[in-house]
Amino acid sequence: MKSGQGAPFLALVAMASAISGRAVEQPIGNQQAFRTQTTVVTVNASVRRGNTPVAGLAAEDFIVTDNKVRQTIDTLAYEAVPIDVSLVVDMSGSTLGSHARFRSDVVDIAALLRPVDRLAVVTFGSMVLEVHDMQPASNAVSIDRMVPGGLTSVNSAVLSRLVRAPVVGRRHLVVLFTDGIDTNSAIRGETIREIARRTESVMHVVFPRFAGPAGTLVGRLPVQRAGEDVRRVLTEAAASTGGRSHEPGLFSGSLVTAFRQAFEQFRLSYVLTYRPVGVEHKGWHEIAVTVNRSGSYRVQATRGYFGG
Repeated sequence: MKSGQGAPFLALVAMASAISGRAVEQPIGNQQAFRTQTTVVTVNASVRRGNTPVAGLAAEDFIVTDNKVRQTIDTLAYEAVPIDVSLVVDMSGSTLGSHARFRSDVVDIAALLRPVDRLAVVTFGSMVLEVHDMQPASNAVSIDRMVPGGLTSVNSAVLSRLVRAPVVGRRHLVVLFTDGIDTNSAIRGETIREIARRTESVMHVVFPRFAGPAGTLVGRLPVQRAGEDVRRVLTEAAASTGGRSHEPGLFSGSLVTAFRQAFEQFRLSYVLTYRPVGVEHKGWHEIAVTVNRSGSYRVQATRGYFGG
């Protein structure tokens, strides 16, 4: 452990370790002293042919391998699962010219969600603040609490959402809007990568063009922090969760378009579960998901998890 991380860091890592490939203790009969543990792994997978989502697939249409060992899919769900959305919004000084747009876009994004979905809004500058806690998307969003805040703590903000404990029967989508600069976090990139491998959340990162204080577009900004490429870290972390990054220029106007694409990809995707068989329990498990049908399919899925 590096000096300066201490107990809070260990607590975050332990919390993240518990939320992917988690063990569920099941009592045998009424004898509470004897228990058996079954690890249930949850995999998020979106399937496309070209740019079109593929619906109607069954469990037998998928091949899932765990460390190259084929697994038996226990359950499969598509679209019907309620979604918890965490919007993580950069309100630091480097995005100053875009803050008013962010506030209005958050309201429009909330209107895109279904009655069964919930929404939380987290902002970050020098501090990470949950300005709107997780609640039904139909509730009014507290945009008046979205205030500018100096330096940038993007790694800390991402960590705060990826370690969120999963809620049974719901899926968690994190959508991060940022310029990819971190000037204030105590959390390093390797921690973000590690947590992204362990979380059950799916993260999408949007790098829009930001209007500077004078109203000019800044575009692709410097992303180095103490030798660390924050943009690359976030892109790799998103991919590890089964999400993706969206580059500057694609969404130079409203953030609503970017969110809609991320949400549709997440909503129109499959949730597969299996109990690992034929593999060592501990350590990193690489997951591969393919479609067992003729034709050309593009599958974007959770890449793996840590067991033990």
